[in-house]
Amino acid sequence: MNIFYLGKKTLRGNYLSFNDSNNEEIKKVQDSFDLNRLEAILALSRVEGIDKLGNIHKFLNDRISAYMQNVTLIDFEKALERIYIALEKKEKICILGDYDVDGITSTVMWMDFFRAYGIEVEYRIPNRSDGYGHDPDVLKSIDCSLFLILDCGSSQDFYGIQKNTANNSKKDICIIDHHQTANDPNVYAFVNPNRADSDIRTQEEYKNLCTAGLCFIFIYKISEMIEERKKVRQNISPKVFMDLVALGTIGDCMKLSGLNRAYVRYGLQIVSLTKRIGLRSLIDNLGLGNIAAGDVAFYICPCINAAGRIHSSGLAVDLLFTKDSVEAERLSKSLISLNTKRKEMEKKALDEALVKVYKEIHKEIKFMDINNNLEPDKQRDSEEEKIPERDDANNEPNVDSKQKSDNESQSVVIVRDKDWHPGLVGIIAGRIKEKENVPVFVFYKIGNEWKGSARSVKGCNIGAVIHESVLNGLATSGGGHDMAGGVAVNDEKFSEWKNWINQKIHKMNLVPEKIINIDAFLNLNGLNMTNVSKITPFGMGNPYPKIILSNVLMLSVMERGNHIMISVKDEKYKRTFWMFNSKEIAKDILENRYYDLILSLSEKKNHNVIDILKR
Repeated sequence: MNIFYLGKKTLRGNYLSFNDSNNEEIKKVQDSFDLNRLEAILALSRVEGIDKLGNIHKFLNDRISAYMQNVTLIDFEKALERIYIALEKKEKICILGDYDVDGITSTVMWMDFFRAYGIEVEYRIPNRSDGYGHDPDVLKSIDCSLFLILDCGSSQDFYGIQKNTANNSKKDICIIDHHQTANDPNVYAFVNPNRADSDIRTQEEYKNLCTAGLCFIFIYKISEMIEERKKVRQNISPKVFMDLVALGTIGDCMKLSGLNRAYVRYGLQIVSLTKRIGLRSLIDNLGLGNIAAGDVAFYICPCINAAGRIHSSGLAVDLLFTKDSVEAERLSKSLISLNTKRKEMEKKALDEALVKVYKEIHKEIKFMDINNNLEPDKQRDSEEEKIPERDDANNEPNVDSKQKSDNESQSVVIVRDKDWHPGLVGIIAGRIKEKENVPVFVFYKIGNEWKGSARSVKGCNIGAVIHESVLNGLATSGGGHDMAGGVAVNDEKFSEWKNWINQKIHKMNLVPEKIINIDAFLNLNGLNMTNVSKITPFGMGNPYPKIILSNVLMLSVMERGNHIMISVKDEKYKRTFWMFNSKEIAKDILENRYYDLILSLSEKKNHNVIDILKR
C-alpha cells in the first residue's frame, strides 16, 4: 500500500484498507482460471484457507447438482418420504407461508409443483399486520392431511394438532425453515439447518440457505424419486423454479457463496428469460433489461415485499402464479404502486423514528441524510430522506435508547411507537442501523405486546441474542439470522428486556466499521475496459468491488437534489459519475483540484462514486 493513504480520512470519514495479494499470486490465478487481473484479485479476496487455488476453482465452478447428493439435513428424509406419500395418495395439502419474498417464492414453488401432479393444494400467507407465523389453532379447522409450513413456524408450538375434529383424520406438519431457534415446534418433521439441536458439521453446507433454497432441494429429490420409483418422466422440471430460488435468496440477503452462489448465478439467467407472465410484466414495467442481482435486490424484491407490508401478500403470490397476461399487467402495476406508497409511508415513519433517536442519543435534532452510508445500489429504492428540524417540546417521544454523549459510544438503539405500521419497522431499523452503525430494534404495539424488527452489524448475531432473551423469559417469542430478527415483548416486561439487551450487546464491545476495503487501483481507460463478469453475482458475501481512480482532476461538481454529479479527467480520458445521497459533502469538493475517487463497480457498469479522498 502507498504510504500516502496511511491514516488518511475520506470526505465521509472513512479509512481505507487494501488488498494484500502479491503479483506472483495474482498471475498464477489469472493463468489457472483464464481471468483478467482484476477478476483474479477479486477471486483471491473471496476465498480463505491454505488451498486457495482449489477454493477459487470451487468458487468459480460450483454446480447445483453437486449439492443434491447425500443431503444430511435433520428430518429431511422423513419429510421427503411424507411428501412423496402425499403425492402418491393424492392427499390434499395446505401450504402455510411467510409474507416476505422468501416465503412467497417458496409457497409458489410448491403450488406449481403440486398442481403439476394434479394435487389439490391451498395456501395461506399472513400479512405483516397479522404478525409473524400462523395460529396453530387455525390448523385444526383446515381440512388437509399434510401441512407444509414455510419460512416460519420454528419458534412456535404445534403440540396436540394431530386430529381434525371434523373427520378425525390425522394431520402431519412439516416445517421447512432457516431461522435460528432453540425451540422444538413438536411437528412430524422439522427441517431447519439452524435448529439448536443440529450438528454444525452436518449442517454447514445448508446453514446459509433461505427457505426457497431448501425447498428446491426437496423438489429436486422428489423429482428424482418419481423417476426412479415410477419409471416415468417428471411432470415439471426442477429447473423451472430457479428464478424463484434466485429471488428468495437475494431477497433474504443470503450469503452468495457455495450453493447460494450457484443458485443465483444460474437463477438470474432464468429470471432474464422468465416465462412467468407476472414476473415478466413486473420486469418490463420497472424498465429493467438483462437482470443482475442488484435489479432483483433493489427493484423487484421491494415490489413483491410491498404487497405483504401494506396490503395483501396474496397479490404477490397471484403475480408469480398467474397465467393471464391482462391479470399480470394489473398485478404488476399494483405492486409498483404499492411500493411507491410504501416509500412515502416509510419516509414519514422514518422521520419520526430518527427524531426520537437523535433527541435521546445526540440531544439535538439534526438535518440528517440517513442514506449516506448505503451502497449505491441500495440507494435506488430510497427516497431523499431527511430529518426536518421540528419542535417536539410538547410531544415527548417514547424512546428507549441509551444516551450517547461525546465520550460514550452507543451500543444499541431501541425505539418504539404504538402507531407505526408493522410492514415498515424492519425497513426503519435497517435505515437507522446504516446511520448509527449499531444493532437496532424498532417496535410497534398490538394489544399488550410490543412487536419489533431488528437489524444488526458484524459481530452481533442478533438472532442468537433474541433467542436468549426468549429463553430467559424476557421476550414471549422471537427468532432470526445473524443480521436480522424479530421479537415480541409484553408491555410489562419491556423495560426489563430493554435493560438486558443493552447490557448484553454492550458487553460485546462492538467496534463500528468505518473502513472501505479497496480491491484495486484503475485509471479511466482501465475502468472503461473492466470486466468482472466471472466473479458475479455480487451481494452479501460477495461484495461489489471497490476501486480507486487515483489522482483525477475535478472538472465540475453539480448538485442534483440530494445527489452529486461530478465530472473528472485523467491524462487521457474524461468521465461523469453520480455520487448518491452526498449533498452534505458537495461544498468540500472543489473544482480544478485533484482527488482520488472510490468507486463501487456494478455488473451493468453504471459504477458510482461512494467516497472521495483529497490529494
